[in-house]
Amino acid sequence: LAPALRNRLIAEGRFGARTAALLDDVRPFPAQFERARAASPDLSVFRGFAPASETWSYGVGRRFKTVPWSVFYMVPEAGIVAQIAQVTRDRVLVALVLIAAAGAAGWAFAASILTPIRALARAAAAIAAGDLSARVDDRRRDDLGRLDAGFNTMAERIQEQSGALKRSRDELDDQVRERTAALLQVTRELKAEIADRVRIESELKERDAALHR
Repeated sequence: LAPALRNRLIAEGRFGARTAALLDDVRPFPAQFERARAASPDLSVFRGFAPASETWSYGVGRRFKTVPWSVFYMVPEAGIVAQIAQVTRDRVLVALVLIAAAGAAGWAFAASILTPIRALARAAAAIAAGDLSARVDDRRRDDLGRLDAGFNTMAERIQEQSGALKRSRDELDDQVRERTAALLQVTRELKAEIADRVRIESELKERDAALHR
């Protein structure tokens, strides 16, 4: 500052009892100086070295409207980095919790689908192995429940058709046994009749031979 202006500010006590000390304690602030001297100050956040704290800091600058002064507010970079790291850790923790919850929900959803499908596969394998009484739980009210109900209906029809086929086969076996027994009886009767005829013919031949002696 010009000496006259400095003396006037001290006389006025512009900055209180420490006006002279503050005006004489001039420190280099390159980033802040360029912004303060600009015709239109940049209002964005910037990174610069703060001699007061002797640390790299982030700051913002604003220009007064009533007097030709600019004020800068500086925050040490380490504090901001620590806050960012804390926020990052919190976000990562929340993300892990959400991932775990999503995994648990996905596992439960998959289990709710795979369990009835496995039961359906076991019932189908049992029917293929000959156990036509195998059924699945069809109490669900979703698409899988309708699939289970359709499977049970199909299994019941297969069991009914198998029972009807068995009854038909048993009836056919009974008929075959009856026909076979009847044929055997007819065969025995025919053999007996043939034997009688042979005997009668033999007797007739003997009588005829006796008459012609």
